[in-house]
Amino acid sequence: MTPIQGYENLTDTQRKIFVKVHKRHLSMMGETERAKRTLDKVEKLKWNAQEQAVEVYYADGEWWHYNSKGEWY
Repeated sequence: MTPIQGYENLTDTQRKIFVKVHKRHLSMMGETERAKRTLDKVEKLKWNAQEQAVEVYYADGEWWHYNSKGEWY
């Protein structure tokens, strides 16, 4: 798998937020949607200090916030 752009810029805590919330997010999706949100479809990660969330950008142009409360929006 190709490294995700921005992953190396996240702190350990921010990486844990991404991994934990991504897993929960996928578990709430149907099979078709889940296939579009796998790790190999993540293009970029960026920390949003104001929102206290990781911004997750997908190959299809969609993006989500993943926060430390385990929420995505």
